[in-house]
Amino acid sequence: MSHLILNYNNIKSGRRIREKGAESVGIALQCYKNLQNLKLNLKDNIIQVKGIEGLACGLQNCQNLQFLDLNLRFNDIRTQGSLYLGLALSKLIYLQNLLLNLRTNNIDSEGLLELGSSLSKCQYLQVLFINYKNNLIDDASGLCQGLQKCPDLQNLTLKLYNNKIRTDGVQNLLFALGNCQNLNKLTLNLDNNNILDKHTPGFQNILFKCQNIQELRFEFKLNQF
Repeated sequence: MSHLILNYNNIKSGRRIREKGAESVGIALQCYKNLQNLKLNLKDNIIQVKGIEGLACGLQNCQNLQFLDLNLRFNDIRTQGSLYLGLALSKLIYLQNLLLNLRTNNIDSEGLLELGSSLSKCQYLQVLFINYKNNLIDDASGLCQGLQKCPDLQNLTLKLYNNKIRTDGVQNLLFALGNCQNLNKLTLNLDNNNILDKHTPGFQNILFKCQNIQELRFEFKLNQF
């Protein structure tokens, strides 16, 4: 089997997955080592650190994955869970497309930094969509410091709505993004953070360094300009 879709979103029925359920999914994934495409929907459950550790153990065995859509929004994996997940992703060296939704999971900047470090191992990554809305992030530059080591990355979407990112954190992020010089499409959502000045020099840095960009979108609503 090369393609697999698993949907464990049971919020309407009231039967939510907890730690053991997530661990069971991880055990099941160990049977699919030849998977190339995986879509896994675990949103709106009650998965915490132990559960994500078990899930990650199974995921890292799917080392032939090229496409991964992993939706874990509205759980509680926290920063430690993000570290486990990042470790698993670092084993998926053939990934080309990654869609990762970790909205509302109590993850801080350290978790995002480790994710970037892990993704730096994915040398074939071309398309990356990351949703970290409503977490505890005050500086997202660590993620991009890892991504600059992905030479094929062309399409990047970062949704960081409703975090704690300040003006200096935005500047750090934009300067780090400037080193992802093969980007041709960039979407950055920083709505509802603690940004005081949208005229940071980081914007000019991206435009100067990322000369292949054809589509650029920044969103800064609900800040304090």
